[in-house]
Amino acid sequence: MMESLETGRCLWMVTNQNIFGFRVDKLELLGKNDARDSEPKLKELPFDFRLALPKRDLHHFVFDSKLFFAGGSPDFSTDSSPDFSTGSSPKFFSTMYQVSYAGGSTLDIAEVEPAAGTIPDPPTLIYECNVANIQDDVYLLAHDPMTKERRLGFWVLRSGSKQWHPLPPPPTLSSYGTTDRIGDKPPFVYLPWWQSFVWKDQLFLRAFLHPDERESAGDMLIYYVYNPEKYDEPWKRIERPFTGVGRACASDVAAVPSLGKVGNCDVALTWSTEDHEPSYTSDVKIYALLVDKQDNLLRKECLHEGIPYSFISYSINVNFVDLGEGKVCILMGGTKADTKIPTLNPILCVLVLKLALVQEEQEEGQRFLSVDEVLVNRVYDITPYVVGSYDEVPRSSFFSSLKQSYSQGGNSPRKEPKLASGTNPSNPRALLE
Repeated sequence: MMESLETGRCLWMVTNQNIFGFRVDKLELLGKNDARDSEPKLKELPFDFRLALPKRDLHHFVFDSKLFFAGGSPDFSTDSSPDFSTGSSPKFFSTMYQVSYAGGSTLDIAEVEPAAGTIPDPPTLIYECNVANIQDDVYLLAHDPMTKERRLGFWVLRSGSKQWHPLPPPPTLSSYGTTDRIGDKPPFVYLPWWQSFVWKDQLFLRAFLHPDERESAGDMLIYYVYNPEKYDEPWKRIERPFTGVGRACASDVAAVPSLGKVGNCDVALTWSTEDHEPSYTSDVKIYALLVDKQDNLLRKECLHEGIPYSFISYSINVNFVDLGEGKVCILMGGTKADTKIPTLNPILCVLVLKLALVQEEQEEGQRFLSVDEVLVNRVYDITPYVVGSYDEVPRSSFFSSLKQSYSQGGNSPRKEPKLASGTNPSNPRALLE
């Protein structure tokens, strides 16, 4: 008999190796560090749910109110190593996983079987990919690792659909080829690096230009925006969105719709680092942005100074989640700089801020957004949940209420995935030995 069980409203944080869930009604009870603590004592991460993921670097998306993961680093074991010369399609490149609620504090993850009908088979081998939700639709940008040119494809899976539909990929990024073969070595394939985020139901993409397309003294970066409503010109190349003269912006921009607008402008949040040379450490700062209808940056101001820790520079990532009513949760993670053990100190800061717009007439130099109250300010140790590496940072965060998707006491219609050694999907709270 199918039971109707669900987790309730939760804030989920996906890292390189795990997914953590925090019940929203408990979030503000986490409290704050004592203001007198220059370096607050690290605490154990107080999650309500935890599940070890079967692969590293998986990308989450929601389809028909169900949570799925795609992509991930492949397992190049002797039994599953792909033969690129034959054009074969190893299954581990195409695997998708579904996460569901199993009751109590337990989550379940399983490989999606084609016969289960929960989601169509992926349209390509999804190893190097980016997945994004725009409203109820899923957009997939992925390289096909089995083609000579590793060409980039773009697809959409619309809500309620049973098929991935191809879309035109970003023009410049879709035509990258290979260089000449040198001796017995395989040909070099140039793969563009990109980052993306969703802003006002559009997909913004920031990527490195191909070496052949760079101006002699020009920029290495290219910016595109995808608008699902513009069928004649879905991809548009733009000049430095969310930036202004002398106001460089980080690539991640998050909307806070519950704040409303300042005139005709939107308010966004982003983050940046203050680097310390030559120690390769950085402090994180949170910034508020005032953005016009053309996505140009009009104003930028520092909203919060982060936490009293320095991170190793290359290890940092920050997520923003709008909690509603002007409250925002900021998840800030990285490897804490430590001269004794420089690579084994991953930490997570949970900030919950109550924000308010400044209602007076806006003038240059005047603040347009203020922090009314710091509701939560805690720093946690992530070391117990790291296996084999240290980079356990928040990759993405979102709201969802996960439901149970199979009958208790019966056989699951999905195949259990092969997990990393020592993990157990039916007992996610057990620490890895």
